[in-house]
Amino acid sequence: MDRLPLDVITDILLLLDTDDWFTCVQVCRSWRTLTPLALSSSFHSFQVPIADGQRYINNLHLFPSVEKLLVADQNISLDVIPPGQLHSLVFRSVYFRSVEELSTACGQNTSNLACLDINAVSHEIEHCLAAILTVFTGLKILLIRMCLDEFIVDIPPGRNPINQLPVYNQLHTLVITKSNIASWGFIFGLCRNLEILFVHSYSSDKAWNVPFPVIRQLCPRLAIFAFRGFLACNDPIINICKRTPASSPRLQTPFEVVALDREFDHQFVTDVLACVVTLDLVILPPGIRIETTRLKSFRCQSCYIAKDLIYMIKHCPNLEELGVKFCGNLSGEEGMETALDLIDAVKNLKHLTKVYLPSRFRVDWTAALLEPFAHTLEFLSFAPDLPINRGGLSQCDMFGFMRTFERLKLLEIRPSGLWTEVPMTALPLLPSARILRLDQGVEVEADSMPYFDNFEEIQLRNWPSYQYRMLKDMLNASTRIRKVTLVYEAWSYNIPSGWFDDLTTGNMEINIGIDM
Repeated sequence: MDRLPLDVITDILLLLDTDDWFTCVQVCRSWRTLTPLALSSSFHSFQVPIADGQRYINNLHLFPSVEKLLVADQNISLDVIPPGQLHSLVFRSVYFRSVEELSTACGQNTSNLACLDINAVSHEIEHCLAAILTVFTGLKILLIRMCLDEFIVDIPPGRNPINQLPVYNQLHTLVITKSNIASWGFIFGLCRNLEILFVHSYSSDKAWNVPFPVIRQLCPRLAIFAFRGFLACNDPIINICKRTPASSPRLQTPFEVVALDREFDHQFVTDVLACVVTLDLVILPPGIRIETTRLKSFRCQSCYIAKDLIYMIKHCPNLEELGVKFCGNLSGEEGMETALDLIDAVKNLKHLTKVYLPSRFRVDWTAALLEPFAHTLEFLSFAPDLPINRGGLSQCDMFGFMRTFERLKLLEIRPSGLWTEVPMTALPLLPSARILRLDQGVEVEADSMPYFDNFEEIQLRNWPSYQYRMLKDMLNASTRIRKVTLVYEAWSYNIPSGWFDDLTTGNMEINIGIDM
């Protein structure tokens, strides 16, 4: 083998399974040297098999290119891994009740780890977060998943005021799940160089106790500040948090993203708006007045008073993305007037490329609102509702306005009360569109399935089990679809075993995600 060019050896090894690589290094001295060398540019992360996992760990030092390790066995010892080899360590189905247990499990790699992803089940240590950062001094990214017991980080009475806390300068990303944080000031005081704080599945019974200006003072580099009570697999915040933050200081730069999954008071939201670029809210606080030229992306689950939304649109002229899932005051005679005001406000936006329209927003309103953006719109999400008086128009005529969308890349359809009257065949073909996304509750008839073949990627959320066969027949007949993503809530994940085995299209990527 040593007579072959190194790139040829690499190509051969990449045709084998990871298990075979560990076998190759046991063949002879030459193979032990050439195998890791040939894989040095491609073998960087390794998921330790549960069966006979210790055998792989004992030989991991032969592959110095492996820097990220995923462990799912409580009994595996990492002591044999040389210090300095691992930079990222992820534990799954392994639970730690103390920092001592965690430190022991990590072996000789506590000081050089840059990324740590763990499950914790207890709060035996008074300052769990501080203790972790004390032991793992090189951490830059920390993800803590709390299970069973709540994770409580608090300041003991009369001790450690914020200005006397030790500061951990390395940590720039902190992700905490299923948490009950009693003092956020303590978090910000410990981690002064945070660039990303992402909290989801948290307990909201604790009052928020840190004004936004104080956060800016304690963590001047904080750029992404996200709260998610419920986390979806396709949540855009996930992709933002996966990236590596910039190494250059952000001392005077505006926030990139603020995502709040609870109703904060007016003053907090007002302070946020002074510096934010992307704002993601669950509820737009009633009566608030948003005026800023910085805001480029606004997403909101619910806006109970439409006039608040209209005011915001009129006074945020640089919006590129506008999304509202539910908007009040859109029914009856008053709803007609409100819809016209909303349409007039949106028409004045010059840079809009992404639109997420409210549920039950009538088709004729949609056509009027989107008319100015026919040549710029790239993303459209809507739950079509038919007008009360169709005026003799067919369904195809009503959706004819979509034919003018020249740059639309992603079309998302959400359910509405009258969607059953609108088949997919009523929608016009969109030559530029690549991705079709159907949300939970949208049902498709058999004669509508060929419409799918106009897209390269299909994304389906909670697709009903009785349509499996229909979907599979469509995939087998498709000539264009290259990727299918099925996302299910954990309780509804019931795809039959081997469902994809008889797909005849071998070059199609199939993904299944669980929406926890």
